[in-house]
Amino acid sequence: MLNADLSDSSERTLSAPLMSSLDETGVLFYDTDAVTMIPSQVAAGYLTLLTADISLSLPALLDGNVVDAAFGISSQSIPASVTIRNNIAEAKKHMKGLPKERQRQAVSAYQKLFQIIIKYHEAMADAGLVRCCKEGEIRRVAVMEVKRAFLVLAEEGVPPPPRDDDSVE
Repeated sequence: MLNADLSDSSERTLSAPLMSSLDETGVLFYDTDAVTMIPSQVAAGYLTLLTADISLSLPALLDGNVVDAAFGISSQSIPASVTIRNNIAEAKKHMKGLPKERQRQAVSAYQKLFQIIIKYHEAMADAGLVRCCKEGEIRRVAVMEVKRAFLVLAEEGVPPPPRDDDSVE
C-alpha cells in the first residue's frame, strides 16, 4: 500500500520537471511532482481510457492528452512552459518510434502510473489525522512505484542511470 502526501498545487508554476523518469535516451515520460497532483477521479478517467481496446488506448497515449496529464497539463492548468511542451512532444515522438510491442508496454506503464496515483490518494485519505506525519513516506513509495512502472521503457530492461535531481527529499 502507498504511503505519501498530496501537495497544494495552487502555487506551482509549470516551468520544468523537478523529478522525472528518463530512459537511456534522456526522454522524460512524466513529472513526478505533477503526477502526484493529478486528482484521483482524473486518474481513474485516464486509467479507463488506457484499459480500453489497444486500438483506442494507443492513440490516446501517442496523440491524445494522457502524456500531457503526466506532466501536469490539463484544461484547467496554467499554460505550460516551452520546456514542458517540448518534453511532452519528445516523449510522444519517442514512443511513436517504438516497435508495437514496446508501444503496448508504454500503455501499460501509463496504466500503472494512474493506478498508483489512485492508490496514492487512497493512502492519503486513509492517513486521516496523521496525514502530516505520513505524507513523506506515502509520496516516496508512490514515486518509487511510478519509476518502477517506467523501467519497462528502458532499453533491454536496464534502468536509466540515477540523476541528482531524481532524489526524493
